[in-house]
Amino acid sequence: GVQIIDISDPTAIVAKDAQDDGDSGGFDELGNTIDVDTFTIGTSTYAIAVAYIDDGVQILNITDPTTITATDDETDGANSFTELDGARDVETYTIGSKTYAIVTGYLDDGVQIIDISDPTAIVAKDAETDGVNGFTELNHPEDVDTFTCGSRTYAIVTTTTGDGVQLIDVSDPANIVAIDAETDGVNGFTMLDAAYNVEAFKIGSKQYAIVTSFSDDGVQMIEMPCRNS
Repeated sequence: GVQIIDISDPTAIVAKDAQDDGDSGGFDELGNTIDVDTFTIGTSTYAIAVAYIDDGVQILNITDPTTITATDDETDGANSFTELDGARDVETYTIGSKTYAIVTGYLDDGVQIIDISDPTAIVAKDAETDGVNGFTELNHPEDVDTFTCGSRTYAIVTTTTGDGVQLIDVSDPANIVAIDAETDGVNGFTMLDAAYNVEAFKIGSKQYAIVTSFSDDGVQMIEMPCRNS
């Protein structure tokens, strides 16, 4: 399930609304909820949660933290959603006036792009699987983060079984493209064994990522050159 917490006073946080999988009102994709991200459409605030056991995503209107509502949900294998089996992590991003999400499908060995611009009717866009179309590091994808470089938007994905990272151009949500991939033990990458979590950040004009390695007990710093057009 999900729990809303008022953290306005960090010395006295307060429980607000909470919802469980299967609750009335359309809360159907919260089974083993594992990650969440928030986004804003107009004057409303929403959350997208990924459910590992339910193999899906749940959209929540959290504008009123005391009464959250389910607005839409989707499951792997329905309505062109093909890479949500073992949905593991989610990151939202915007392209122009549109808002999208990228979800890692741990058991599908892939990623799913979703148009969430209308939170009441989300739409599957592109999806890619390990070993196809140049995607070589999506074997059990774990975490994902997005970043921009010039006019382009990218995602970096970690893979626990693949022991590496996959860089993806997600600027065109209907046609995402594999840009680069690296594996533990190759090209100076020494801390990607069971690559687990990733965070992208910028210093000056340089774009970097820090990756945690579950099996190497370490972290890997990565500089990510990217195309500006």
